[in-house]
Amino acid sequence: MVSANQVPIVVEGTKSLLKTRLLDGEKIVSEYEETLGCVWFWKAVRVRRIQLTTRRIIFREVYHRICRKSPPLLRQVLFKEVCEVALDYSGSLGVHWLVHVFNFLVISGTFVMGIVFLIIGSSYQSSSNSSYDSYYDNSNQDDGSSWLAAGSFSLIIWFFSMILYIYRLCRKPVPEIVFGTRCPQLVTFAIRLPDKAERIKLLEEVTALMYKS
Repeated sequence: MVSANQVPIVVEGTKSLLKTRLLDGEKIVSEYEETLGCVWFWKAVRVRRIQLTTRRIIFREVYHRICRKSPPLLRQVLFKEVCEVALDYSGSLGVHWLVHVFNFLVISGTFVMGIVFLIIGSSYQSSSNSSYDSYYDNSNQDDGSSWLAAGSFSLIIWFFSMILYIYRLCRKPVPEIVFGTRCPQLVTFAIRLPDKAERIKLLEEVTALMYKS
């Protein structure tokens, strides 16, 4: 199951979540830490830290998978390069496209494999019941039970995958604040804030900083 947890960090004095060096006259406005992924079974977690200053938006992302940790990805965008700020209620930008591909392969692959295995197992059963080899004992022949078991197991996986997929579609998504920039390396990125008051506050802060820049 994919979950999203974001905790606003209260900045006091010179404390910084990203420990970045500030420019002359630059001050930290707010900071956010976001955790995406499954933390119970597969432990595939993506940690994002976003810092909002009077001049920049700083974005840091680290991916943890079991005992492997990817190199941190650190990007920053000046407010004068931000061309658009929008509110996305679907919450789809924060989900990587590989997640959608993986879900499609699991759902379609398990269903097709289950049907194919059941057809193979049924054909083995029909052939073993209709023919008898006088040189070998019938007990040594494959009756297709292993194929039927594999097909049933694949269909069970497909059934639970469909339930999980429908649950994800029906649940209320976490709204995202989407930033569009002029930088080709970071065209769009999103910040998830479940609380409506925090979303309005961040939009007001970003709008004011964009106007000043």
